[in-house]
Amino acid sequence: MFGRVTRIVAFGAFVDLGGVSGLVHISELSDQRVKHVDSVVSEGDEILVKIIGIDPEKKHISLSIKQAAIEEEDDDELRYEDDDEFDDDDE
Repeated sequence: MFGRVTRIVAFGAFVDLGGVSGLVHISELSDQRVKHVDSVVSEGDEILVKIIGIDPEKKHISLSIKQAAIEEEDDDELRYEDDDEFDDDDE
């Protein structure tokens, strides 16, 4: 899902998901070590995220850019595998 970065703090970035906000913790920004959140995202950026946790009691949504990227890569690999099997002998 896509969201827009609304605020950057030392420990992560808050992302608007279309009426509700979630937090991408600094550890979920990249598979590389991140020292400064603003080296990865900026306020106003539209980013691909995955919901990795919901705490209804605290009304917190945990998000991940890192896991969303991994899923997108997996989807691309499957798509290419399917294309490889496509046989266009009907023409």
